Amino acid sequence: MSETKKLALPNLTIDSVSSAKSLLLGALDSSAAVTIAADSIESIDLAGFQLLVSLFRHASAAGKKASIQGPLRESVREKIRLVGLCE
Repeated sequence: MSETKKLALPNLTIDSVSSAKSLLLGALDSSAAVTIAADSIESIDLAGFQLLVSLFRHASAAGKKASIQGPLRESVREKIRLVGLCE
């Protein structure tokens, strides 16, 4: 099993969340950890946030790790603030 899979996911929106979920779960199943490149996220909505929360819970339950690394785009940071995930 590979140590860590690194992924770029430009769109985490309702239109792409199903394919992103398949990609993330496949990566998690075949590795000990999954890392999403934060600077690759160009667009995110509530479906995308829900997918990320689900990924972190799934990884934790499986004894694996999921993370987002790197700087976030300002537009993504603003959406995080709008949904109340940070100040």
